[in-house]
Amino acid sequence: MRILFYVSEDIFPINNGVTVAISGLSLSLSKYVEVYVYNYKIKQFYKFDALKQITKQPEESIYLTFDLVICSPLLSIRDFLLKSKNTIKYKKLIGFVSDNYTYVLWRNIVVSWTVKQITFSDIKSFLKIPLVYIAETLIVSKTDALIVQSKVEKHIYSKYFIKSPKIFTLPNGTQFTISKNDLTNLQREGVGLVASFNDTYMKVARWFIANVWINVIKNNPNMKLYLLGKNSDRLLNYVEKEYPSTSYSVVVEKYYENIQDFYLQRLIVVSPIFKNFGLINKTIEAMHCGCIVIGDKGAFNGLEDFKNGTHGYVVEDADEFTKKILSVSEIQDEDIRLRAHDFITESLSWDLNANTILEYLNNFEIKEFKN
Repeated sequence: MRILFYVSEDIFPINNGVTVAISGLSLSLSKYVEVYVYNYKIKQFYKFDALKQITKQPEESIYLTFDLVICSPLLSIRDFLLKSKNTIKYKKLIGFVSDNYTYVLWRNIVVSWTVKQITFSDIKSFLKIPLVYIAETLIVSKTDALIVQSKVEKHIYSKYFIKSPKIFTLPNGTQFTISKNDLTNLQREGVGLVASFNDTYMKVARWFIANVWINVIKNNPNMKLYLLGKNSDRLLNYVEKEYPSTSYSVVVEKYYENIQDFYLQRLIVVSPIFKNFGLINKTIEAMHCGCIVIGDKGAFNGLEDFKNGTHGYVVEDADEFTKKILSVSEIQDEDIRLRAHDFITESLSWDLNANTILEYLNNFEIKEFKN
């Protein structure tokens, strides 16, 4: 059995939510079947070899017949349908989508309103919603199935999209192999904030600085906020300009080849999200690494059995955010950190996701054989 991942970028090194999802699922599937990856932007085929390492393949690989093609993200489905559908032979087509684009536009506007930073780009996003909905409806209707991250996206596609295909809710695992023993005797400090600081998330980060972090520092001047991610310098520049007396407490971290090294140094990771859809990779990665995660309810979306106060902390507003950061930094509860790690280890599984896909294919093969 052969499976092809049709993607818009190389999946290694892992550097964003899409590459986390594709690398984890493809590596797990490669334990059972032949797995190929095609980066259509550079027209390069890859294959997982016997050692589960990805190697380049000749261009002739495009003439193989695949039992399943998995396209990710959404625009990769469009490219496949327009450019490769008649070239690559396949039996089933699945769209692996992290977000529902139409809902993303709407929620970004809601988030901007929540943090009181509505801009002209939000107005443009609002006007784009009908066009994006039509395009997204057409694209997903051409697939045999969709993989989504949480019940929120499954509900939206099932209820509001015409000719919605079969939908699998398969939340990501993490990119780490880390045990409880790896979490003992670590020197942890400070608060981590991980993101690509642009557009909507820059607005959220500025809200966090203005409404939470300033008050944290007033109560505990020794606290440090460690920023990691694209455009971290821009956020620091904002702090230096608007709150110069507080800028000493904000630290821009270097690039980490292995991001778990950052998480293993942090006591707390804050996750102000507000969007209420998808699975938040930085939340589950931080929990897996034994950080105490503090966020709004959207930070823990997709974690169905998550318990507030047991695996992390849900806060409702800036005042609760501030109080919880201060109290956690004093108590430094070892138990909640270990429970968070165990929860992610036990509830998220790439192998379980892979088995769901293989079961879907096997059922299709049985039906085809009977016919």
